[in-house]
Amino acid sequence: MLSSADTPERIREMYLSDYLAEIGTPEIGGNGFYFNNHEVNSFVRDIERWSLANIEYLPDLFLRQSEETDALKMRVQLPNIDYSGCPREDSHKDIRVDEYGRVVCSHCNHYIVPTEQILGRSEEYDKLSAKKRVVYKIDESPSEFSLSTEVYKSLISKASMAEKSMISERCDAIISDLGARLPLEYIVRKVNTSGNKIKATFRSKENGVSDYITLEYGAGKEIPPSIAGHNLSGKQEILSFPYGPKHIAKLVKLWYMQEPEGSAPAYSQGTPYGST
Repeated sequence: MLSSADTPERIREMYLSDYLAEIGTPEIGGNGFYFNNHEVNSFVRDIERWSLANIEYLPDLFLRQSEETDALKMRVQLPNIDYSGCPREDSHKDIRVDEYGRVVCSHCNHYIVPTEQILGRSEEYDKLSAKKRVVYKIDESPSEFSLSTEVYKSLISKASMAEKSMISERCDAIISDLGARLPLEYIVRKVNTSGNKIKATFRSKENGVSDYITLEYGAGKEIPPSIAGHNLSGKQEILSFPYGPKHIAKLVKLWYMQEPEGSAPAYSQGTPYGST
């Protein structure tokens, strides 16, 4: 992250590719590039600070023309979704354009289920629709109760359905979001190859000499307080990209250029990608 020495004056007129090369580290034996003690939002904040310090020079100061050519060869591009049909089920043919300009699947399944068979319901994040969906827990598959939309509508008001429940499941899988503005936070999360790993450092001190062990842990994994006689002394989040600083700078430029004057959203909150 930005240090106290990274004042607006120091980073003004500095190419973003150069700045990223300063604060990041090349992957040993590979093409990747990573940032220690960074999580996605802190990286976005660093980009915001750099942008504010160089706002009068944008979009020219992201990277040099020679670096643009190299990024083009690497085919650096935004992680847009663009399928030819519904990614959840080939048989889904109904589509619509949502309020964000995305083409989404509008297929909807309706079920009549005996109420006693519904064991509960919960909200779970669905990657294909990039939002939370209601999931019902049913003690057996409701497929035998599947109804067409017309039959479903005709039964809604019938008293005979008092002991049964009607469930609607709308697909909403994103088919294409080429017409939407992607937040920088969402872009970085999609490109991040570290899987939100944590780098943990364990320290042992004998005769005044410190000895360290550094290990990486996957997201959600419990980090032990000690290992091999060494006590946990620190943790750092790791943010990793599959390519170097000039390519990351190109990715940020593509985000910036989605809207005139760089008005594309920086964070996912308040956008359709807010649940990622």
